[in-house]
Amino acid sequence: MAFLVPKNNAYSTLASGILIGDLSLTVATGEGARFPSTYPFHITIDSEILECTNRASDTLTVTRAAESTSAAAHLAGATVRLNITSQAISDLNTAVGYTNHNASTLSSTIHPNLTICRASSNADQLSLQVNMPE
Repeated sequence: MAFLVPKNNAYSTLASGILIGDLSLTVATGEGARFPSTYPFHITIDSEILECTNRASDTLTVTRAAESTSAAAHLAGATVRLNITSQAISDLNTAVGYTNHNASTLSSTIHPNLTICRASSNADQLSLQVNMPE
């Protein structure tokens, strides 16, 4: 499973407006580097989520209307932001086998002797503990 690429504080504005059918966009000069250099990642402009499949300097190549949003025209100056979206969370939940709000199925082991997260069947999402070897 390929996960969406995250990056903190990745945001900019559109250098020029885009139309519904446009498959690339340009962010403000010098701000393309705020976004990941690996793909895919999702960006949000207004209420549309777009999947970015490439970035060359300040130009992002995109697939429109990701995650069941609708393609729309966007004006110059609109905020372009990399947000955590429902797909990112769903993909992570699927990867760890988390299928409901009961944390009993959430357990991740990265080494046979190092369990980084284990929850009991009566734990809620806020009471997970990190178990480190002594």
